[in-house]
Amino acid sequence: MKSDLDAKIKECIESQKEAEDAKRTRDALQASNDTLQKAASAHDTEMNAKTKEHAEVQKAAEDAIRTRDALQAKTKECAEIQKEIEDAKRTRDALQVNNDALQKTVSAGNHQIKDMKDSFQREYETLKNEMANVEKQRDNLQGVLNSGPEIAVYSACWGDRQFGSQDNVVARIRGCAANNQGFRWTNDFFENDPKPGVRKFGSIVYQKRGKQVVSLCGWENDTSTFT
Repeated sequence: MKSDLDAKIKECIESQKEAEDAKRTRDALQASNDTLQKAASAHDTEMNAKTKEHAEVQKAAEDAIRTRDALQAKTKECAEIQKEIEDAKRTRDALQVNNDALQKTVSAGNHQIKDMKDSFQREYETLKNEMANVEKQRDNLQGVLNSGPEIAVYSACWGDRQFGSQDNVVARIRGCAANNQGFRWTNDFFENDPKPGVRKFGSIVYQKRGKQVVSLCGWENDTSTFT
């Protein structure tokens, strides 16, 4: 009976010990679980911070990329503007060269025009003087003509014969011209046959006082009229 009781006591003591060990194990597990929970919470907090930091870094990287792209676009735009400025400068320089050349051409043209104007003026003065001399000579000649014969015969030809002022033919021409008579181009009119058997050609140049010079011509047997 006593041994059974001792066995029961021993069993209870062992059960009590096992219960205490189980409690310590539970407490240790609970502590370990709390530690794990804290570690997990800290890890989550750290991961959230890392995630936030990564998001901020990502955003900063994207902003940097956009800034870089904008700077590249601006750099390209500035390069194009610089090229346009250089092209405009070259165009301006070329226009300046052309303008200088044009100014020189205009200046040379003005000098040339002035020289031509002076030359024309001198020629005009020369022509004016010559015209005055011609008018003076004309007046002198008109005076001579007015003081000359009523009808002047400058030339009278029949065939190859040239008649002089003392020939009867010239006197006949004056008479016919004075009366505005008609005549026939014949050997009888000219009182001469310079080339027998050959048809001849004649010409008469005369002028009545105060009138224009008249020229008559005709073939043998043609007719003409003095005016």
